[in-house]
Amino acid sequence: MNRLCLLTLALATSLTAHFANAYDDTGLSLGLGMVSSDLTADLVEKPFFPSLQTDAKQWMLLPSLRYQWQQFGLGVDGVRWRAKESAVLDTQLTVGFPSSSLSVGGQRGWFRYGVNAAVQYSDGTAGRFGATLGPLGYQRSTGFADRSGELSDKISLGAPLLIRKNWRLTVIGTLAWVQDNRAFSQQQLGIAQDLAENQYQSIEANIFAIHKFNPNTQVLVSVTLRRSDSRLVREVETVQALNLNLFALLNYRFGPGRSN
Repeated sequence: MNRLCLLTLALATSLTAHFANAYDDTGLSLGLGMVSSDLTADLVEKPFFPSLQTDAKQWMLLPSLRYQWQQFGLGVDGVRWRAKESAVLDTQLTVGFPSSSLSVGGQRGWFRYGVNAAVQYSDGTAGRFGATLGPLGYQRSTGFADRSGELSDKISLGAPLLIRKNWRLTVIGTLAWVQDNRAFSQQQLGIAQDLAENQYQSIEANIFAIHKFNPNTQVLVSVTLRRSDSRLVREVETVQALNLNLFALLNYRFGPGRSN
């Protein structure tokens, strides 16, 4: 299974686990997702799951499977534990492959706060550390061992664009500034070409929406528009100035659900 497939599969199952409010997802959940990505690597591997490829884009279907029982969950991304619903802070721990993660935080209305960390080891070892305070977010990604020297920083500003309880719809918008160093850029693009600059900056705009059709069926859609560094566009033929990618996931949970 290639690196893209592993990362997107972990993303799909993690998002499924966070679909509902606390303790509103007990039981078996099945889902089907779709993700698009840009083809920039020197050698494009054949995906494990069904996919469609064009000259510059890949569209792939992803399954999602999870069983949740009170504080514990088991899915294709690993084993998950979360604090009790009455806990002051929402704490969640996932141990699995291709990554493991820990998050601690809370929320008052739309105001969220907390810290998170993750280790990814499907293609070498890399770590991610982040913090959220209201609309502000910061994330640092760094490589370890054979990926030592890779570094990326992301500063984001996000806020709800639409919250309609009667529609069971939440839409969140985020604008982010990203800076990747040379080694991180080469790794993410999957190229052997030596890049000329030490740092590359990009801008990302994301729209994230969750709609609950009924107590058991939900859909998540995430659309990201990325403006790449003009220097990187000139250096690497496969990098486009503007990239638009989509992630969508339809999830169904068996058993009774809350109506709210």
